[in-house]
Amino acid sequence: MANDDHLWVSVSEAVRLTGKSERTVRRWMAGGKVPTRDNAAGLQVGLTGEMVVRGRQEEATPDMPDMAARVVELEADARRLQALLEQLTGERDYLRQALAAALTLQQKTLPKPSGNPWWQFWRRSEQAAV
Repeated sequence: MANDDHLWVSVSEAVRLTGKSERTVRRWMAGGKVPTRDNAAGLQVGLTGEMVVRGRQEEATPDMPDMAARVVELEADARRLQALLEQLTGERDYLRQALAAALTLQQKTLPKPSGNPWWQFWRRSEQAAV
């Protein structure tokens, strides 16, 4: 059978379209019952029309104009999310700088502790005795 007669899908999509288990589909692949190819999209399985369960054939061949419109929507969403990410990154950097400035100011304005810390009370008595 020529490659044009096959519907090339991922392994998980082949499982869904055939109604078989993943183990069965992988057994078909290993036994040469279905052709496979490995390309940029990943490992793909070539299914024939007889392998696809009735009622799922329509799902396997989506309408191209609908797909193109969906791609445009997803690209717009990706641009919007990228702009939001850049805005949040800027705000985060601003807040980091403000926190560093506040901590520096706090260190300058707090009085320096004098003598031994409170938990070293015995050293105070030693110093007084000397």
